[in-house]
Amino acid sequence: MISVIMPTHNKSVYLNLTLLAYRNQTSKNFEIVLVDDGSTDNTRNVYEKNKEFLNITYLYQAKGNAAKARNVGLAHAKGDMIVFADDDRIPCEEYILTIEKALKGRKKSVLIGYKEEILTVYQNFTNLQDSVEAVARRKLCCKKDDKIECGEVLIDENDILNHFSDTMKNMFLKVPYDNYMFVTDKHGNEMKGFRLGWAMATTANIAFFREGAEKIFFDENYVGWGMEDIDFAYQLKEAGFSFFFCKEAINYHQKHLTNSKKWETFKRNMAYFSIKYPNLDVFFYYQSFQSRDKSFDYLKGNEMLMEIEEQKDDSIIRCFVNHLFHLWKEQQRGIFEQLKGEINEPNCCK
Repeated sequence: MISVIMPTHNKSVYLNLTLLAYRNQTSKNFEIVLVDDGSTDNTRNVYEKNKEFLNITYLYQAKGNAAKARNVGLAHAKGDMIVFADDDRIPCEEYILTIEKALKGRKKSVLIGYKEEILTVYQNFTNLQDSVEAVARRKLCCKKDDKIECGEVLIDENDILNHFSDTMKNMFLKVPYDNYMFVTDKHGNEMKGFRLGWAMATTANIAFFREGAEKIFFDENYVGWGMEDIDFAYQLKEAGFSFFFCKEAINYHQKHLTNSKKWETFKRNMAYFSIKYPNLDVFFYYQSFQSRDKSFDYLKGNEMLMEIEEQKDDSIIRCFVNHLFHLWKEQQRGIFEQLKGEINEPNCCK
């Protein structure tokens, strides 16, 4: 059986559409472990509405963080396969079946699923507003001068349960960058020769067998948004898991407004991660992720990592990279020291 672990916090509208889609699954061999992380909205009612149609366990905790919520989910999961997918990610109709088939016989592999972005609730998104307007007006059959209210839900139960494929096509916004298709274009879906697969394995859409990962949990020292899932994937890598891409295991991210301060917490969490794992692959991951113009992406990071590892210890190139590596570690420690009052210090730093 598959256990879908799904933390949620105050996103009841999005959660309802997501649970409706799980009711649509062609395979019923799954449970949902829904961890309510201190919601104050209609989340409990959404669970009550859907529980008779789904094998779903509802767990409530006082507001903690995503890492703690996922650990609670892991502790209660009964399946031999684990899926991490968020409350705002609508699964395709054969999502569970696809994961079952793709992971069969692959006890030490992590499946990385495919993601698309759709519009289900109308909001003002500055950098996507033209696309958002076009999708909303097409769905609502309204003219350009008609006013659309912010917060208006654009699809309903009938759209999900009876017209799923057409609805997903109609509400499509974009294919997000974090599918990293340029990686699989070069290395294939098995990503052979690619050493940064763990960096692609976010809890937006991954699956793996629990066997061999029983002692791996989320580090609850991460605060706010970002990096707790990359840390989890890195632990899987260190436990001997490999990573592969499965484009058929698709879920649809419901575009929504986010906390404007999330990049501040990400900077803090990235420093914590870098100090916890002061390794060359993390160094090149950091360089790739921080390249805002994408001029140094995961492919270049991977190529540089492999090239450096082939150099002799006393080579000029190896010495120069070691120098940069040392400066990077000092930089991350400086960021950590500046912010450590807001985050616990990892054991490796004490």
